[in-house]
Amino acid sequence: AFIGVSLLIITKVLNWDDVLREKGAWDTLLWLSILSSFANSLRETGVVDFFSNKLADFFISSGLSSNIAFTLLGIVYLYSHYGFASIGAHT
Repeated sequence: AFIGVSLLIITKVLNWDDVLREKGAWDTLLWLSILSSFANSLRETGVVDFFSNKLADFFISSGLSSNIAFTLLGIVYLYSHYGFASIGAHT
């Protein structure tokens, strides 16, 4: 993103005032980098592996039917996706 903005400024497609006026874009970039950093830290410290191993152990030992297990897995995915800021965890 920074390379693209730099190229737009260098080629005079945008000027610095145009860049500064885009407060929403800067907010998005800031939050995206924070969440990505957080997700990377969770992966490096082993939280993601621990969580996925415990979940796999539960599903293996539960004996649930495939429809119920699939539904539960979808719910867990939905909440863990937002709970663990998994932007970087999927990479």
